[in-house]
Amino acid sequence: MTTDTEQWAPLPGAFARRVLPWLALAGGLALYLVTLNPWVTLESLQQWARVAGWVWQPPVVEPLTYLVHYPVRWLPAHWQPLALNLVAATCAALTLALLARSVALLPQDRTKDQRVREDGDFGLLTIRLNWIPPLLAVLVCAVQEDFWRHAVSGTGEMLNLLLFAYVIRCLLEYRVSERDSWLIRLAFVYGLATTTNWAMIGFFPLAVIAVVALKRMELFHSGLFLKLLGAGLAGLMLYLLFPLLALRYDHESVNFWLVLKTNLLLQKQSLFFYGYRMPFIILAVSCALLPLVLVCIRWPASFGDVNPLSQMLVQFLFRVAHVGFFVVGLVVFWRPPFLEAQIQAAGLSFLSLHYLGALCLGYFAGYLLLVFGVPPAKAWRAPGPLLKILNYTLAGAVCLCLVAAPAALIIKNWPRLKALNSPWLARFAERLLQSIPEEQAVLLSDHPAHLWLVAAWKARQQQPFQHVGLHTQSLTSRLYHEYLRRRYPGFWPALPAMKDGRPMPEPLPPLFILQRLVEAQSQRPLYYLHPSFGYYFEVFHAYPSGLALALKRAGAQDYQFPQLSTAEVQRNLLFWTRIAPDLQQLTAQLKLPVSDVGFVARSVGQDLNQWGVALQRQGRLTEAAAAFQQVLQLHSNHFGAQINLAFNQQLRQAPVNSNMLARANRMLGQFENYETILSFFHPFDDPGYLSVLGRLFSQNGLNRQALQCFYRARPYRTNDLELDYWIAQTHLQAGHFDQVLAMANQARRQGGVAWDNLTNRMEWVRLQALAYYGLTNAAAAEQVLQGALAAAPNQPLPLAVATQVYLARGLVTNALAMLERHLRLEPDNPMVLLNQGVVLMQMQRYQEAMAPLTKVLEKDPKQTSARLNRAIAQLLSNQLEGARRDYEVLRQSHPNYFAVYYGLGEIAWRQGQKKAAIAHYENYLKHAPKGIQERQMIEERLKQLKGK
Repeated sequence: MTTDTEQWAPLPGAFARRVLPWLALAGGLALYLVTLNPWVTLESLQQWARVAGWVWQPPVVEPLTYLVHYPVRWLPAHWQPLALNLVAATCAALTLALLARSVALLPQDRTKDQRVREDGDFGLLTIRLNWIPPLLAVLVCAVQEDFWRHAVSGTGEMLNLLLFAYVIRCLLEYRVSERDSWLIRLAFVYGLATTTNWAMIGFFPLAVIAVVALKRMELFHSGLFLKLLGAGLAGLMLYLLFPLLALRYDHESVNFWLVLKTNLLLQKQSLFFYGYRMPFIILAVSCALLPLVLVCIRWPASFGDVNPLSQMLVQFLFRVAHVGFFVVGLVVFWRPPFLEAQIQAAGLSFLSLHYLGALCLGYFAGYLLLVFGVPPAKAWRAPGPLLKILNYTLAGAVCLCLVAAPAALIIKNWPRLKALNSPWLARFAERLLQSIPEEQAVLLSDHPAHLWLVAAWKARQQQPFQHVGLHTQSLTSRLYHEYLRRRYPGFWPALPAMKDGRPMPEPLPPLFILQRLVEAQSQRPLYYLHPSFGYYFEVFHAYPSGLALALKRAGAQDYQFPQLSTAEVQRNLLFWTRIAPDLQQLTAQLKLPVSDVGFVARSVGQDLNQWGVALQRQGRLTEAAAAFQQVLQLHSNHFGAQINLAFNQQLRQAPVNSNMLARANRMLGQFENYETILSFFHPFDDPGYLSVLGRLFSQNGLNRQALQCFYRARPYRTNDLELDYWIAQTHLQAGHFDQVLAMANQARRQGGVAWDNLTNRMEWVRLQALAYYGLTNAAAAEQVLQGALAAAPNQPLPLAVATQVYLARGLVTNALAMLERHLRLEPDNPMVLLNQGVVLMQMQRYQEAMAPLTKVLEKDPKQTSARLNRAIAQLLSNQLEGARRDYEVLRQSHPNYFAVYYGLGEIAWRQGQKKAAIAHYENYLKHAPKGIQERQMIEERLKQLKGK
């Protein structure tokens, strides 16, 4: 921790620079070893999963962290979490040592006030109390919440901060020793750190300014610039680690250049994403970077004004600024509630800014001790008694902060750190495994954290993990299936090849994945580790099993939510009764904003809400109400439980908490999409919400789940005609044609508004006709349609319905006849003209199709569908210039629409414009979805155009 200069010519006050850093290293290591987390945390879970081999994706980011953590793989599984935490603690202690050294090397000759009191070499602080500033900076930084949290948990953040701290030390060491080797080390370490820490890219301009300010033009005249460039590039070579490792994969999405580009792209996205968090960025710059201006600039003795009053005012303002920044630095480390809210909203710790804040705090502490605690060597007027008292008070306050500030931070942050080190994650994983009675099962989860936690718990117990863990969102990847085949040999089969020998296209189709799960269930029981939704539940019913859900095959005609047996209800009641003391303790811990405790509370709240809904559907309303109330104690903003509890109160004829229901509806309206709502608050058991969710499921082809919602809501919405239509429509999509006909016949028999109103009747006619076609009874379908047309001969609605049915069945000739009849009634209807053009194109009558499409565009030039279809018709008619004009108009309004680039590429290809065709086809591949057959054709043509 010493410079070469100090070894030969020791400077005064060397204790703070030579001994104190080692004491900081030892003290920091002791603190973090005593408070070390014995297991994983939510933040370190992913690093453990990488080391333990649970992350199946090829590594693309943080190569330096990967190398440092790699030896941990060789340790026994139950030692790995502790080893990662020890690496973090060691990096944190080294960072504190660098902080102590760096604060001691900060120049204290920036202002005239400092220079008349400190005339030592290099402006270093040589007063008797020069050890207080570095010690204060170390103590405050060591027990700052974010720093302490990452120091005792192997998140990988401390390694990044250690490199950042070393870069700053190199700058300060060069200022004292003026040895170029420090700058060369700086360049190498900076390049190394950049490969892992995207924040180093943001700090790069500041690093360049600092180096140029130190060397000035000598940087370019002495050849040092080339040495620094070479050292920096040598550090950046670590970017090539993961691309080189990618060469071992036989997959089109994992290759050298793609992995390299992905790493750079992710760093760019992180830089710009957090750059948009302006409130936090402004706050961070104000508290950490702005004070550096006072540290870095050597201010002149005067600013050209000889007026003594003006100089006194400037001197006063400088002193106020230093005192103010010292106080602000302490406040930032304390993190009052308003600052806490900003940091949580930003969603990141940004330890580098905390480190800069500690560095500045040490500088300002030194300034206050020097300026207010040491009288100037030469003064034209001695300070008065009041001024002396004020000066010594400020200097004494700094000394007091040496004890008070760390003590206050420990008192404030220790409960949070203790909660972070609490056993809640382990207890949650243990309870989750207790919910699965079988020793060997297939565990599914939408979130890898659940799978990693149960695997980590088994490793901690030194027990083999005999379950099969499946991350559902990764099952669409071929690489993931290859990973599963290697991890579970003999259980998970290899992917079959296509008939032509090529691998299956990605993403893998849902039907194939469902088939794999059905095959897996024939060997082992299936469990979901949390409530969920999606196409898996089209084949399986979910039955509560403690904190998990047992998946069982659903019957072909089973459209209702499953009912639990008495034994299943009793088994679940016993489980929740057994863990009731845990829930009470967990609720008491929620007052501390600790992510691990919050995660467990939210996860258990989701499971408990699922159990409450199951009880409610069983008719056990009182027990369901108690479950929903317990959910709200664990997660006060669980809007699903609030809505379910309100419906429960209606069913029990109890007073409904209207304020709670209104608040839940208002908060749910703030979410961008229903997928997010379902991920956090599913399931709902309110008829209104079930109707909305049923439509959502139906529109996305999740017919069984849609019907479950509809049939659950139907007894409470008896006069909802739209709900009946949605039920029939969903049955139609699912191929339940007899049910559709039965519902239509019932509507006919009952009459009333459901049948007598023309609009309502035509909806049933459409459903009836499509159902008959589904049963291959074309004569009956035609009879239904012709009967509807005869009953309302001069109405456009029956013609529109008949057209819709014919188009759905691919009967384009019949559809064209209906459109022509419709146009005789409404000759300028744009939708009918558009449909006529599309039908004519389907019949390959492209020249005729242009007339109705042109007519639509004359009335509405912004009609995208009409212009695109006319462009296609002209292209297929070889009218290339007209097609080009339409495509160019579309490109202006829809620059990301891949079909436009396909058309423009085809035109350029036909006209022999090779360069333009390549450009358009490359834009097509940039925006077109993967897996479509047209894309493969374009890829082959592009290879031909490029001569490959």
